[in-house]
Amino acid sequence: MQHTRMDTASALLVAFILNLTPPARAADVKQEPQPPVSPDAALELGDSHLRAGDLAKAQAGYTALLARDDIPGSIRGMAMLRQALVHERAKDFAAADKTYAAVEKQTGIPRHHRAMAKERRRIAARLAKGLPGFDPKWLRTPPPAIKVAGAYPQLHVAPNGKATNDGSAEKPFGSLTQARDYIRKLDPMRKG
Repeated sequence: MQHTRMDTASALLVAFILNLTPPARAADVKQEPQPPVSPDAALELGDSHLRAGDLAKAQAGYTALLARDDIPGSIRGMAMLRQALVHERAKDFAAADKTYAAVEKQTGIPRHHRAMAKERRRIAARLAKGLPGFDPKWLRTPPPAIKVAGAYPQLHVAPNGKATNDGSAEKPFGSLTQARDYIRKLDPMRKG
């Protein structure tokens, strides 16, 4: 079998027929400036590195994003929170605390980002001590205060009672509605 060398015109014709692009020479290629990545896409890129466990790339991505002037407050708040989370995952709780404190003081970001930073700061402080992140006491609702018997005066209702009576045994109320209204006056928080 004999190998022949193709001239340039033949190579271009074959490339055209096979719908191939001929290889470009380095001198012919002009580098076009790339448009900047949108803030949303930059945040998502940092998040993908964080999910993959590549903390260095995630931190670099969030830092680069925060250095930009064109990001809205919501993205800025999320990027700052993610930066602190990277510190948490790297077990650098002092840096995480510092970043969360900065988020709490940051203006121009959504209020719930500042609230989240406050909560995550509490969690990071527990993690730094080797404790679980959440304290079960945080989730408990204290039981309501229960009035014991005798806290309210003993009221009396009788068919021969009057609306002007005070509800005592000698001067009973004329209806249960009067007794209820009297108790409501004593304790405005009581509904029924």
